[in-house]
Amino acid sequence: MIELNGIAQVFLGGMLGPVLTELLKLAKWRDKKQIEMRYLRASYWIATCALFLLSGLITVAHGVDRVPLMRAMQLGL
Repeated sequence: MIELNGIAQVFLGGMLGPVLTELLKLAKWRDKKQIEMRYLRASYWIATCALFLLSGLITVAHGVDRVPLMRAMQLGL
């Protein structure tokens, strides 16, 4: 089991949950035009960056000492 210690590690671990979710969505899509349309919009990137930051902050708010990676990812989701 991987344990995270410190604000930076826990923050990044919390951000990993939504990142993996986005990668799974991307792998599921077969239509290249749909992918291009989504990733070219500024509103998508603004919302996604806000989600990643919020996920990391929520995870850090739950504690930063000896946090299992899986728990950090779940909190981030």
